[in-house]
Amino acid sequence: DILQIDRNIKENQKLPALNAVGGYQLSGLGDSAGKAIDSLESGNYHGWNAGLNFLYPLQNRQARARYEQAVQSVAQQQVHLRDLEELIRLEVRTAVRALETNRRLISAFDANVKAEEAKLDSQIKRYDVGFATIFEVLNFQEDLATAQVSYLQSIINFSKSLIELQRVKASFLTDYRVEYLDNTVQQRAAQP
Repeated sequence: DILQIDRNIKENQKLPALNAVGGYQLSGLGDSAGKAIDSLESGNYHGWNAGLNFLYPLQNRQARARYEQAVQSVAQQQVHLRDLEELIRLEVRTAVRALETNRRLISAFDANVKAEEAKLDSQIKRYDVGFATIFEVLNFQEDLATAQVSYLQSIINFSKSLIELQRVKASFLTDYRVEYLDNTVQQRAAQP
């Protein structure tokens, strides 16, 4: 907005100008400074003037150059603003995609944990009847522990992606109802 206002000012500086001028004048007459000041204070010798002043720049190169610079600055700022908006959209899309992916991973790893628990239970039953060794049971327990770690890691990643989405949406403080006070209220509260 500031660059747009500056561009408008620079554009107006290229145009001709028509100014109204006016004035009031007091004069003092006398053969010495004291008498001239006395006659000035009396207000007997005064005058008015009014007029119009028209200015037309013939080859206003500097004003045109400043205007073109202002136009270029506005265009650059608009491109920068569009780039920034695109970057924000990209960050939000990426955060939403990560959130959705991590939500699906939680479901997948939860199913994996349940499958590993079922495998371990069947292996323990096989061990109880003598068809499996303790080594095989320990391997299935290790697989279950790995699946549980992956499940917990997916929950952590989901929480991280939720926080990242709140960051890019700039809604973190409002989501957790965090309010901040301005300096004057804080200063009044600090005074006894």
